Amino acid sequence: MWIESTTSNTLKTDTVNIFGNFINRSVIPDNQLQLQHILREYGVFVAFTFLESLEFIYDPHQFFQIDYVILDLEIPLHLGSEKNPILVKILKNYYDYKPQPNNQIIDNNNFVAAQERLIPVTGYQLYIELVRELGFPKEHILFCTHDITQQVSIRSIFKHAKIELPLLLAKTNKAQLQLWIQKKKENSYSILRRAIIMGCQHLQTILKAEPQNAIHKLFRIDYDSSLPPLTLQELNNYLATLPTLLPLRCPANPPVFYKLFIKHLALKWEDTYKLDKKLRLTTQNEYNFNWIRKCAKNWLSHTTTFKQFSEQDLGFFFLITMRVMFKLTETTPAYEQMLLKLFQKQPNYPQYQLPQPHSKLHSTQPISSVDN
Repeated sequence: MWIESTTSNTLKTDTVNIFGNFINRSVIPDNQLQLQHILREYGVFVAFTFLESLEFIYDPHQFFQIDYVILDLEIPLHLGSEKNPILVKILKNYYDYKPQPNNQIIDNNNFVAAQERLIPVTGYQLYIELVRELGFPKEHILFCTHDITQQVSIRSIFKHAKIELPLLLAKTNKAQLQLWIQKKKENSYSILRRAIIMGCQHLQTILKAEPQNAIHKLFRIDYDSSLPPLTLQELNNYLATLPTLLPLRCPANPPVFYKLFIKHLALKWEDTYKLDKKLRLTTQNEYNFNWIRKCAKNWLSHTTTFKQFSEQDLGFFFLITMRVMFKLTETTPAYEQMLLKLFQKQPNYPQYQLPQPHSKLHSTQPISSVDN
């Protein structure tokens, strides 16, 4: 998310300085509304006022969409701002707003005066709302401004509040700005988390549009009448729950956390619903996907194969599991494209020799996971 006070005079220049390496520069407009629309296509949400930012981050659905925040230091409130309940609470708690319900004129004067006290520190206040009230990771926030005076002021504000100042860069520092964004874009955990969120949202859309055709026959087995039917509500709940299990901040012990996540990813009915072998000939790909998923799950649970379980492993497991459960076309949806970023284009996986007593093979040639 980019929370910005840029005027139309510097809008295009600032956008190029910050995002120039990641978007098509030729499509960057001078108009704020057009810029919001274009950057949203690149996964960047833009807000130009304090109230717009406040409403965005306090909307649970919208807040869930953001991974990082680039934050200006002094953001316009909003001309003609109504008394938004969250804004009123902030003004009462920190900026000496004393409501006068019996005298509208005095009340409005007090409200305007409190807003004037807030304006110079709007960036700081949004930081407090994000970090303290909403639990947003402070290392995911970058302060960015043109004004040297504002830079001195924000340092003083944080020092007085006895809070460590996050990274602060000038908007003219194009190299450092784009390097910060590049590192965040390439962070494996962030890629994994965002891809799983996108995947679950994508599959929920499919379920809503084609409820009767979205699920594979392998998961609609009816030859055992003792089993309860698999309902769309169960799947929707499953898809809604998975993203909430992934915190914004990378867990302290990722391998352990990923193994726990796998247990949620593996369907609660997987030990009850068995593959119908009669479907193997007509649904070979889906059948194979399921065996890959099943073997990986067993190896995870009963061996030390995945002792160093990584983002790539979990991304692969998620991709396969969704392919097993849902009818997806041969095209690669956006969330799968994002998951594939976790893998090298030319992976250098080790080769393993199958144990001869178990392989029942005459050849002793090593089997490469790349070639197979």
